[in-house]
This record gives sequence, structure tokens and C-alpha cells, in this order.
Amino acid sequence: MDRGDPELKSAMCRFETTMFWIISLIKGTDAVGSAAALASLLSPLLRMQEMPDPDFAQSAKRTLAYLKYTHFPPPLLPVITQVRKCVYV
Repeated sequence: MDRGDPELKSAMCRFETTMFWIISLIKGTDAVGSAAALASLLSPLLRMQEMPDPDFAQSAKRTLAYLKYTHFPPPLLPVITQVRKCVYV
């Protein structure tokens, strides 16, 4: 990974904005209506916490910490289970 790559920096900036958006949703208790979107972001978040950039990785870990307080309705549980299988294989 080339940290000087402008395309990578741009992608990291966009994803970091997404992480702050997720935290704001959870803090504002608006996460219930966005549970499906949040569930679909679990896999990338789990991968992002292993990035070489320590600040970026810490942002992903903080976002995941907030996500543990989110209620995911039962229909989304298969999606979350699938994410777990993809990450830990």
C-alpha cells in the first residue's frame, strides 16, 4: 500500500467520513432505521481496523465499538452471520 497514492488517500477520506456518519447515527439513535446499511458495512469495517495507518485503524475500531450497541432486527442476522464467516475464514 502506497500511502502517497492520491486515489488511496481519497478512498480513505471517504470511508473515514462514513465511519463518522455511522457514529453520529448511533449517538443520535437514528441507527435503527439504517440497520441494513450498517450491517452491510460490517465486513469493510472489520478489514479497516487492520490498516497500517494507526489513526485510520483506530477510527474503524471506534466505529465497531459503537456498533455493538446497535439493535439489528432478526431478518438481518443472516447477513451478519455471513459477514462473520467471510472475515474469519
